[in-house]
Amino acid sequence: STWEINGQPSSNEIVAESASSGIYIYAFDHQNACGAAALTLDLSIELSPFAGPDQSFTFCANEAPVAIEDFIVFTGNPVVWNEEFTNELEIFNPAGGSQNIALVVQEVGPCISDTAWIDIVVDEGVVLNAGTDLTICQGESVQLQASEHPAYEYLWTPSAGLSNANNAQTTFTSSIGAQNEEVLVFQLLISNGVCTFEDELEVLVHPLPELSLSGDLEVCFGELITLEASGAESIFWTAGTGEAGQDGDISVDAQESGTIVFDLISLDACENNFEVPYTVHPIPDAQFDASPLTGCVPHEVLVQNLSENTEAVSYLWQIGSTTQNAVNPDPFVLFEAGSFDVSLQAINEWGCVASQTIEDYIQ
Repeated sequence: STWEINGQPSSNEIVAESASSGIYIYAFDHQNACGAAALTLDLSIELSPFAGPDQSFTFCANEAPVAIEDFIVFTGNPVVWNEEFTNELEIFNPAGGSQNIALVVQEVGPCISDTAWIDIVVDEGVVLNAGTDLTICQGESVQLQASEHPAYEYLWTPSAGLSNANNAQTTFTSSIGAQNEEVLVFQLLISNGVCTFEDELEVLVHPLPELSLSGDLEVCFGELITLEASGAESIFWTAGTGEAGQDGDISVDAQESGTIVFDLISLDACENNFEVPYTVHPIPDAQFDASPLTGCVPHEVLVQNLSENTEAVSYLWQIGSTTQNAVNPDPFVLFEAGSFDVSLQAINEWGCVASQTIEDYIQ
């Protein structure tokens, strides 16, 4: 037999995917029959509902449950099933782990919907540990050692004092200056683009002991440097003379200028060092001669300044009860008989004093 559809040779099958709705006339002629026959077909083709493309999503296990309609893209009137088509789903809970779910559209007429598969991957995440709390002294460095997770990016805040704010392990160096202890809180955030985790640690920073001194650091040759030191639980000192001690009472017999090195240790075992200079000023020279040494009243005496340096800024002369302040004074006139002491006192700009006295020098 032969078949025709609307006058065109054809097979006896209509492919629905390529056909359209309409009137179809089938004409056929069988070799064993007389004449031809025709069949009129009124064909209506319904399109199957489209569930949409397959989709894939990633969640972190610590995220809150979310309504499926809030993240799945769909068209029409969807129905979401689990993979076994035994339970309709409205909420996805990441805590339940990864799932493969089916998205279908309700049937329209005799047609069956296609199925869009939704692949949901749950990232189980990691356990973040920023490390143990730490205690240091000002100026010291300490290692912050968080747990390492290679797939994650790291961010420490605040970043001041850190060698690298984007490493799991980084070095923190404390600044010097604060007078009181500080508690620094470092926040650590890590993320792999899906999961984000936070943790923190504290660094207690103790201040360094500060030296407090009382006493005079400028003395004249031959005088002791006497100081009182405080500011720490333990105080150790060493002078340029080699003298040393382990308390706050300092006495140094210095013949020349030098330095005292202090090592202070606080109750928190924080250590601080200081170098304190001291100055030993020279004393001036005081030497003289007088003439004549004997005579009758009124007796005129000339004195001569024989001092060998010029560091003195003041010279005070005295014979008996008579005084003069001069480098080379006027002659002294004695109106009484007797024996008289002669003295010279030289004073330099730092107040250091040298003197010479000759008893019963004038007769």
